[in-house]
Amino acid sequence: MAYREKRFCAFCKNSRTYYLKRDISFFDFVGCALASLAVMALVWQDFNIKVFYFFVFSIITAEVLVRLRWRMKVICDFCGFDPILYKRDSKSAAEKVSRFLEMRKTDSGMLLKPYPKLAVLKRRAVDPFLASRGAGKLATQTKVTAKPKPRDKVNSAQNPSAQ
Repeated sequence: MAYREKRFCAFCKNSRTYYLKRDISFFDFVGCALASLAVMALVWQDFNIKVFYFFVFSIITAEVLVRLRWRMKVICDFCGFDPILYKRDSKSAAEKVSRFLEMRKTDSGMLLKPYPKLAVLKRRAVDPFLASRGAGKLATQTKVTAKPKPRDKVNSAQNPSAQ
């Protein structure tokens, strides 16, 4: 299983490296156990019960470090978008992105990084003729009346002498 993968930011569409490993695995437990045994052999030269404290401490430290690495790499390097914060509160995520983009304008370290590929939003011009007829309004705000169908064709098909 690969621990890193190239993915695209949901906001700026730039490719970036994303860590898939969110929690520690079985091999991390084994590594912590081997490190604890090595510390026990170096410090006490015999089996000591205090090694379990070091083992628990090393597991907690490994979990915290893996979680921090994953959490820091979720945030986009180019635009500052944080999908976890966006899931909780979209307004604060938007404020964070705008602060990051303002900081990016003044930071000289960001000059060589690619700029976010943000879509340019254009406001559509409204035709005055269509606006007077209610185009662009919600259906609940406008009253739609059905025009009656012309009866001439129906009557002429039923009564040929009416022509």
